[in-house]
Amino acid sequence: MSVIDHLDPKWSRAFLQRTRFVDSEFLGDVLAVITMISTSLRTGTPLPQITPTPLLDRFWKEYHGINILRQEVADEYGLPRTVTFETLQNEQYMYFSVGVSRANSIVSHLDRLMVAAKELVGEQFHVDGVRLPPIVAKGLEDKLRAETSDLNHV
Repeated sequence: MSVIDHLDPKWSRAFLQRTRFVDSEFLGDVLAVITMISTSLRTGTPLPQITPTPLLDRFWKEYHGINILRQEVADEYGLPRTVTFETLQNEQYMYFSVGVSRANSIVSHLDRLMVAAKELVGEQFHVDGVRLPPIVAKGLEDKLRAETSDLNHV
């Protein structure tokens, strides 16, 4: 079950607004990254030098601080403006915060996947603020090399 299934409509709207999952520009960037990665890995061709990554920077484009939503948007939803002790005890806020955390993780993993794909196809261009631990990058490179050699023997 998804977090959004547990949220009341006003919290669902706030969640979608906070995570930018209703922002067509951001969703376009996410889909572009997924398409570029899958095409590059499928064909073995390099990724474009300029990509819409890191996505995490755009995900957190607007700083909220302890505000649940931006001040000008908060009134539209009828939600508390800031996180207080009472807000922390609210079950809806718990689902909301878990959802935002998971969304952050998904976007972060897409950025890391872009770095891994770049390394797998032999690129040296970096993604600002995102890198793979050397052991992960080495393991991915070895696995791709083994799979490629298997394909060459067919």
